Amino acid sequence: QETISGDTAILFTDSAGNPYLVLSDGMGTGKNAAIESRMTTELFRKFISGGICGTAAIRMMNGLLLTKSPQETFATLDAGEMTMMKSGAAATLIRHGGKVSRISATTFPLGLEPEGEASVRHVMLYPDDIILMLSDGVSEETYPLIRQLLESSSDLEQIVMEICDKAEIF
Repeated sequence: QETISGDTAILFTDSAGNPYLVLSDGMGTGKNAAIESRMTTELFRKFISGGICGTAAIRMMNGLLLTKSPQETFATLDAGEMTMMKSGAAATLIRHGGKVSRISATTFPLGLEPEGEASVRHVMLYPDDIILMLSDGVSEETYPLIRQLLESSSDLEQIVMEICDKAEIF
């Protein structure tokens, strides 16, 4: 409903050439949420590019968000390489060999709890796999539809368009 999205997604490679796909959802709406998600993704990119491992980067970012201000400022983080790190993020769906699996975590968003831990899961990916990272703007009730789309099509653009078209229904 907002003209400014509170979600930010980035794709980058570290100094060793490992690709990272990162999605963050800033809490709230509009400009403030957009600032939180951009700051979270950019900090993560800078820490990783500087040689800091993913879990250490998450702990450092959590500490920074906790000390940022007395106002509620926190953001989810979903970062994928061969290791999925989730901090309060919505489920990630992966299609491999025609089967769809769902990766979820029960962790809190960064900047909400002092521990700031991420759920870490190692995932083997192959060239034809599809990874679909979602923010909480897509509700849990949409997942059966998304699973069906992933099982029946390899056209990622069409899958995304269908999800966006149906998002308001759910």
